[in-house]
Amino acid sequence: MNQNESEVKISRRKLLGAASTAAVTGLMFGSGVGFARQGSVVTASVYGNASGDCCPYPNAILVTCFGATGDGSTDDTAAIQSAIDAAAAGSTVYFPSGTYIVTSLTIGKSIRFLSYDSATIKFKNSLGQRTVMFDIQTNGIDVSFENMIFDGNKDNQIAPDQLNRLYYRIVYWSARDRAYVNDKSFLSIRKCKFLNTPSNAIFLIGYDDADKADLDQSLLVKIEDNYFEKGYENAPGHLDTSVIAISGNCNGIVSDNTFIKNEPIAMYGLGAITITTADIAVEVFSSLVIRNNLFKHYGRQTTTGVGPIGVIDFYASCEKLLIDGNRFVDSYYAAIKGKTNSRNCIVTNNCIEGALINEKSIIKSFGISIGRGTYFGIYDKYTISNNIIKKIYGNGIEVIGSNAAFSPAPVGKIKDVLVTGNSVEVIAEPGTASYGVLVQHFENAVISHNILKNNDRAIYCSDCKVGAVITNNELFDTKKIFIIFQGFNNGETGYPDYNADLIVSNNLMRTTIEPDNLKFWCFYFEKLSNVASTGNVVRISGSTAAENFMRTGASILGNLSVHQNLVQGAVSAYFAVISGTVTQTQNLHNGVIVP
Repeated sequence: MNQNESEVKISRRKLLGAASTAAVTGLMFGSGVGFARQGSVVTASVYGNASGDCCPYPNAILVTCFGATGDGSTDDTAAIQSAIDAAAAGSTVYFPSGTYIVTSLTIGKSIRFLSYDSATIKFKNSLGQRTVMFDIQTNGIDVSFENMIFDGNKDNQIAPDQLNRLYYRIVYWSARDRAYVNDKSFLSIRKCKFLNTPSNAIFLIGYDDADKADLDQSLLVKIEDNYFEKGYENAPGHLDTSVIAISGNCNGIVSDNTFIKNEPIAMYGLGAITITTADIAVEVFSSLVIRNNLFKHYGRQTTTGVGPIGVIDFYASCEKLLIDGNRFVDSYYAAIKGKTNSRNCIVTNNCIEGALINEKSIIKSFGISIGRGTYFGIYDKYTISNNIIKKIYGNGIEVIGSNAAFSPAPVGKIKDVLVTGNSVEVIAEPGTASYGVLVQHFENAVISHNILKNNDRAIYCSDCKVGAVITNNELFDTKKIFIIFQGFNNGETGYPDYNADLIVSNNLMRTTIEPDNLKFWCFYFEKLSNVASTGNVVRISGSTAAENFMRTGASILGNLSVHQNLVQGAVSAYFAVISGTVTQTQNLHNGVIVP
């Protein structure tokens, strides 16, 4: 065997292992990843190498057999493209160790790209904008990448400025823009590294037509155990400013990845994962699981163009979205940001710690923010549970729907909001309002078993249409009001004014009132039907007294049922009731029953 043959030959064990892994992947996706759907067999004679050293096993070929050098300077695009074109559908294209310089490669069949030798695929210097490294141009196929390194070479590309949206994409699949195939498409990316990405590492667009919106026509995605580093902070734009961008009818899992932006913020910052709609006129939902990822120094701040972007940002049309078990370190904007034109969303078991602040910081919001939807309707079922949020500024958790005041934007009331088991601790900053939990424009909500610390207002709810339960929360070091609740009186069709009922029970509240705060209230309620407050415990310290335990504003139409609440500390007046009929028994203030 000559020297060149020795350099390109790979072991039988590695290729057999590759084939075995491909088979498992195919079973998991219900597809034929790694094996030819048509039963094709790759033979050495196809490539003019009768010895079989280049392609010694069925369904696996080496790019070096087609002239790819991997020497870090030669443009290997044509050679690698020849290997892709010659490979049978379902076969494996293998990259031996080396650095392969490329411009753009196209994929039109089921192929598995593999390297066990840390092969690097690197963008050539000074490419034109909108260059794609791997452009998947056919639907209904299976494509996978494993154990590869992708280098976007961002420092040698055209840099974005504050006006121009430039992008370079590593893996790109736009099902919407290719011929329709009535079948699923599959993409798997695992154990890869994405370095120095000029724009998107992965950009995916599923079908966005209403008649192509079910699972049988979706782009199924599995992105797991990868490493993402750095990235351009692009000019204003939404999808072009995230490491992973997903749109249209896409379903799958993004798990166990590491996102590290280990360089200073230069312009706006960068989102990590963005999920959005490809067409604002057609409603097509994505369903994704985003689990067990690590994010450091991501998030985007700007009030220009589309505005700020969360580390994870679901901008429109998600259904059955699960964001679970992720860790966010020193985010530059909200760790998790979304819109209420999604439905059945669960945000749970995440750890959000720290806020990255510099001279470019515009908006100090770093927790979980689900805001008013811009397109389509407003939907329901938002569960935010068991998250740890600490050392941040602004609001800890906010869920905000819409009402008639926002017309002609979508009008809709969020239904069934559950905020439970979360721990929120913010950094108090003079002059900056902060809420532990903020829920607005909604029908029903349960806020329970949360620990909220250091907020201006621990729990703030407004524009409630039907009712809410606030129970078993622990509220510490609140600055102004423990719980403020305002009902509804906008005359909106389908909702009677002042119709909401409220239960506030078994909450523990403790704070030290600052000397200059002369208007601290424990509870403030208005625009409601009935209120029941039972079993709450309040402990107040400091030289300044709280003004009231319970204060009401206008338009409480029914009863205030107040029983078995305990207050310790200085309170000027237990009740200040402007509206509503009070029924109270067995309430204590410093051990004395309130008359």
